[in-house]
Amino acid sequence: MARKRTTIVTGASQGIRAAVARAFLDRGYGVVGNARSLSGESFHPSPNIALVEGDIGLATTAERIAQTAIERTGSIDHVVSIAASSRANHSRITLQFGDWAEFNALS
Repeated sequence: MARKRTTIVTGASQGIRAAVARAFLDRGYGVVGNARSLSGESFHPSPNIALVEGDIGLATTAERIAQTAIERTGSIDHVVSIAASSRANHSRITLQFGDWAEFNALS
């Protein structure tokens, strides 16, 4: 039996971001959805989805998302990071190129 692939989708609370999460669910993926504020109303009940509420800009939230994916399926196969902010002067996470390359090599 093939192992279930897992996708993390940030900003999955509504609109196109929720649609991306649903598209992965429809294709049989396990999905860990994240947003600052989530309601289960965006998704039909499914054993294939876990919702983790919190700000992805915080390391503690990112850790909870990763832990949830690993605990539920044993892997993280894809990350779709499409969270956005419309606030002026919003701080951004910066990643050195070497760290980004290492992250992608693990995928």
